Amino acid sequence: MVSMFAKLDMMVEANWVFQMMPQHDIVSWNALIGGYAENEPNAAVEAYKLMKEEGTPMNYIT
Repeated sequence: MVSMFAKLDMMVEANWVFQMMPQHDIVSWNALIGGYAENEPNAAVEAYKLMKEEGTPMNYIT
């Protein structure tokens, strides 16, 4: 759902779905960061920082 909303340039909805998830994994973080990267670059950097603070490991997609 996060990826779908991000691809539709609906980042408010993508972020809402992301926040409602009980746990965030690398796939959900990458979907959120990727959506922000295409639509709101500064928010992508902030999401990346939050991912690092949460301790989620990065991969080649990140």
